[in-house]
Amino acid sequence: MYRVNQSGQLVFPLLPKPLTAAGLTLDAFSDLLASELKSSGTISDPHISVSIKESRLHAISITGAVKTPQVYPLLGPTKLLAVLTQAGGISDDAGSEVKIVRGGAANASLGSAIVNSTNTNAEDTGVITVNLNELFAGINPLLNADVYPGDWVNVARAGVIYVVGAVNRPGGFVLNTSREHLTVLQLVALAEDLKPTAKREHTIIIRRRQPQDLERQEIAIDLKKVLKGKSPDIPLEPNDILFVPDSAGSKALRRGAEAAIQLATGLALFRL
Repeated sequence: MYRVNQSGQLVFPLLPKPLTAAGLTLDAFSDLLASELKSSGTISDPHISVSIKESRLHAISITGAVKTPQVYPLLGPTKLLAVLTQAGGISDDAGSEVKIVRGGAANASLGSAIVNSTNTNAEDTGVITVNLNELFAGINPLLNADVYPGDWVNVARAGVIYVVGAVNRPGGFVLNTSREHLTVLQLVALAEDLKPTAKREHTIIIRRRQPQDLERQEIAIDLKKVLKGKSPDIPLEPNDILFVPDSAGSKALRRGAEAAIQLATGLALFRL
């Protein structure tokens, strides 16, 4: 079996240079290969038969938070749920969204403009975003979008929110399909409450859009007031770190955010 590369060329060991296969039919490429073998003196009377064993135009790529991410054969349009099932279903760290990046076959079938008839947030770039919770709930069957050969299906991995410091169960809590959002009070509950030595009034939220971001925002909150209902409960975002200082650790309190980030990097993740 010989593979056509991304430039549309095929390297045949008996020939001194690659052959251009892009744009040719199977018969035309067979004739070209036979002609080159004959003109090079390799075979005096070649009889060539060419067939396609695998083609990216008849396959889809399934990546991200699925149990078996890989390239799967697909000869025609099929439903998104069937595609996810073929990949073994979603994994435990799956987020709430799946994106379908349209390939050539979908564009040819649907036309140059992708019609947003399924309420899946289709974009001009050919990317469709589907909420997995709504898809699995079966409320709107139109969310079970068609997937075409050449498409790329990517299930986003869930975000993580961390809590460190004077709590009974510090760690990272995964935002999966069963729990898309967390507030400060919900996170404290998951962390099995505060320690008696917690400095509630000096709590901070360290916000970074991505874990590797150097820039961060520090949001000071008085957790004592939040617990008493005198201040609003604050919704958290993926990659947030809730740092509750300990009165016994004055050094950690002075270092604040740096201490919290260092602690968060080594914590276990909880998938509840």
